[in-house]
Amino acid sequence: MNKERMRVLIADSSPFVCIMLTTVLEKLGFEVVGTAKDGKEAIDKYMKLKPDIMLVDAALEDIEDIEATRIIEAENSSAIVILMVAESSDTPDLIVKAVKAGIKGYLRKPFSAEEIEARIGSVLKKR
Repeated sequence: MNKERMRVLIADSSPFVCIMLTTVLEKLGFEVVGTAKDGKEAIDKYMKLKPDIMLVDAALEDIEDIEATRIIEAENSSAIVILMVAESSDTPDLIVKAVKAGIKGYLRKPFSAEEIEARIGSVLKKR
């Protein structure tokens, strides 16, 4: 699938992060179809919009760490969910749990445009 046609949903409680990611992704040729500020909204929008890629913050409010990933993976096992994680002492354990839940990749916050492009590109090559 050509990235110019790939549709992305961003789930992060920070409006700044959503704006920054939207700007970077659109410059890279992706179409950002929506944003979500919490876990429930992320799941609802995923089910409605059916994006090709979902970038989801591990620290979404109202839902336990990677539960949104589990729910989305159960709905669509070919979903491309990329987890965004802040660097902390439990980051390696969280990433292992997320991989078991079905994530296809992760981004460590704070991230650069180059890292976003590299991580998404890496995930797409594995498909």
